[in-house]
This record gives sequence, C-alpha cells and structure tokens, in this order.
Amino acid sequence: MRFCFSKYGVISFVLYATMLSGCSTGYDTAIECYSTLQFRKHSLPSFTTYTMNVKSGNDSRIDVYLQMPYTNLRFEKTVEGYKSSFAVTFIIRNMDSEIIQTKELERKVIAKSYEESISPRFDALLQSFIVQSSEYSMEIVSVDHLSQLRYKEVKQIKPKNYSDSKVSASTVLLLDTVIADEKGLSLRPVFPALLSRLNDSFGIFQELYNVHEGDTVTIVESFSKPKAQKTEENSFVYYIPPYRLIQNGCGEEIDSVYLEMDSTFLVTKNDLQQIIQFYPLPASGYNKIDRKIIVTRNSISDTIRFSNTYFLSSRSPQSPLTFEEIAGTMRYIMREAEYDSIVGLDAENGIKRINRFWETHGGAERRTEFERRIREANGLFTECTNGAETPMGIVFIICGTPDFIECRGGMTETWFYNIGERAFPIQFRRENENIAYYTLLPFSVNDSLWQYFIDRWRR
Repeated sequence: MRFCFSKYGVISFVLYATMLSGCSTGYDTAIECYSTLQFRKHSLPSFTTYTMNVKSGNDSRIDVYLQMPYTNLRFEKTVEGYKSSFAVTFIIRNMDSEIIQTKELERKVIAKSYEESISPRFDALLQSFIVQSSEYSMEIVSVDHLSQLRYKEVKQIKPKNYSDSKVSASTVLLLDTVIADEKGLSLRPVFPALLSRLNDSFGIFQELYNVHEGDTVTIVESFSKPKAQKTEENSFVYYIPPYRLIQNGCGEEIDSVYLEMDSTFLVTKNDLQQIIQFYPLPASGYNKIDRKIIVTRNSISDTIRFSNTYFLSSRSPQSPLTFEEIAGTMRYIMREAEYDSIVGLDAENGIKRINRFWETHGGAERRTEFERRIREANGLFTECTNGAETPMGIVFIICGTPDFIECRGGMTETWFYNIGERAFPIQFRRENENIAYYTLLPFSVNDSLWQYFIDRWRR
C-alpha cells in the first residue's frame, strides 16, 4: 500500500491487493466548554482528523488522517508564492498517562496566489501507529510557525484485538472517488464532515480479515433518517429569543429507513479481502448508515455490524446564502409587519425587500455583517442541523461572541454578555450526550439584553 497526495490536498493511497467488483448500486481536552472550543477553532491552526483501525500482520494499527485547512494557517508573501508552515505532534498515552508513542512532523504549504491561500483547500497527511489492543488517549498538537498559535485535540482510541482467528473487519473509510492507473487503484478519501461537498455518490472502503477462499460474503447497507415530527403549529413570536425550535432530527431516534441495498460475492483469497462499494449520497440532514457484513463458511455464518451517523448540509459552505436562509434569521430582528411583507415572495423579490429593510437600518455594511454572522454560525455550530438554525447559532448571530462562557458537566452552558457594569447570562442545555445540540433554557434570556442587541441591528 503506497501513500501519496493529490494536487488538491486530498489524501490518496494505492492498493496493490486484489480489489472486488460487482458492488451494489470530537480536544483541548476534556472538560472545556463546547462553544469555547468551537470559537477557538476558527482563530487557531485547528484541523480535522479521522481515525481508522486496521490489522497489520498480527498487530493492531491506528491510521490517523489529518486535514489542515489553508484558512486556519498564516501565510506570508514571497517571490515563490504565499508560504506557510506548521508542526504537528502526536502523543499516545495509556490509561496511567504514560507516554507510549510520539511522532513529530514539519509541514510546508505553498499557495500560488492570495486567493488560493484563503480557499477551501487543505494540507493532508496520514500517520500510522502500531499499538496493542487496549485503551489510550491520543493528543494531537499543531503549531503555526508564523503566528506561533497552537491548537490541541485529545481523543480516546481503543484498537481492536486482531490476534485471534475470528472473522473481523477494519473501520470503514469514506471515499470521494477511485482512480485506476498502471500502479493499481488510488483511493481518494473524504472526511465525514465533507460528504455534503460530493455530487451524487460516495464510496466505502473496508478490509475483511481471517476470511477463507470460497467464503460467501453478503453486505447489507441501510440508510435511515429520524421520523418526521408531528408538532403543533405555533405562531412565531417576534422579538423573542429562540426558546422553541424544531430540532430537525437532533436527539431523536434515527430509525426511519429510506434506502436498503445488499451485495454478495465469493472470497478469492485467504485472510484478507479489501472491499470498495459506491452508494447514492445520503439525503440532506441527519442520517444513520447501518452496515452488516455476513460471512458464511460451510453453512455457518458470522455477522459483523457497524453503525455511523452523518450530517449532510443542503448547501455548500462556499455557496451564497439563499433568501430562505437570510429571511429565517432576520425574523428575529424584524417587526411582524416587516416579516409578513417578505413571506411568500420569490427569492428575487424577497432579496429586494430585504435590501430595502437594510437601507433604513444601517445600510449595506450592516447587512454584510449580519450575513457574515449567518455564515459563521453555520461554521461554528453545525452538528445535526445547519448552525444558523440552532439556538446557539441564532443567539450568536443576534448578540455576537459572548464575553465569557461557563459550562458544567458538559450538558449545560452559560454565555455571559457584559452591558455596562452588569453581566447578563444566557443558558443552554444539551439535549443528548451523543449530539452537540443545545436548546435555550426557557426564560433564560433577559428581555432588556435581547432588545438591546435587536436595537443595535435596527438603529
């Protein structure tokens, strides 16, 4: 297996083993506040990681894929282009906090133009660690050399035990595409958070271990979404904080199956089989993909199950905001008659009406600032729905970044805003420990505080 990079900064590696055909159609650590971490991500050299657990000989191997966005690095202009560099350190500790392994890397990034340095591109790398089956913490620290800013992420890892003779499988790896050349097959992975950027399909790569030639393998894939909620129609109360928001599936059971597929093939070699399958892109919104692998040998079957959740936004992060996205947030700063005047309009006429609103409320500069906050909220708080549709996102859009954040136990957070000599709290509650979706506690926002920020937008 050979590891390489594409010119677009996407990780690729080449497989020399036999591939199959016939396929069917998470930190600076532990107890920091969720929102504090989100705000810091956008000002530090933060990265995204994906961890894959595979078998290497008789050992367990952890593959860590890391993507560093260009927008999180500091570039300087040189005669050769715009240059940046950063260091990444990996530290693995056991449960007694003893260091088991460390690795340090230096990375250099060159963008040909300023536009490229602020584009959605990223630098990508892969690091592998051979570890015994146990529980560990992995600390990953990045340092931007020009700004000297640091970012740290700590995650828990638990390598599988591949030492026995049972049929087993690696973690799944999502794929953008597969490219065939004279050296073999080159796989281009895609991180779960970037699934929305694909066009109409995605792939899954996985390895099967301890299989025998002649075994029958059946793979069943099931795509699910939360059931549609039956909620009472409540009229929107203008100038009131977002106490009641439909959660769009956040925190609900994801058990409404909308797509099932299966495929069957015979194993062609002993011990290792590598599987690539492509599927239609999941529907926008919150999804669960259940994967069941059934290996049959001499009429006896072993079953391996995997379950993963993904959120796919209905919009690209680089695409312009739609009329619906802008209007959905502006209703919090509009009077009822103002908002009613844009309801039901087509996009063109709706945008014209919004422009007229801003002409008498701060002009183009204030409108630009408001829409910038919508984009930032999407980047900060998107988990199981678009960030600008969440209570935290809406409070951020209206009130801005809080002056101070306090959290307790990971399930409640309080934002404080200083007005004069007084600090006003806004309280949030996490609805589900598995999903970072926070609702606004009823009547937790001071009326004077909320009106103060609305007036600032309207003046």
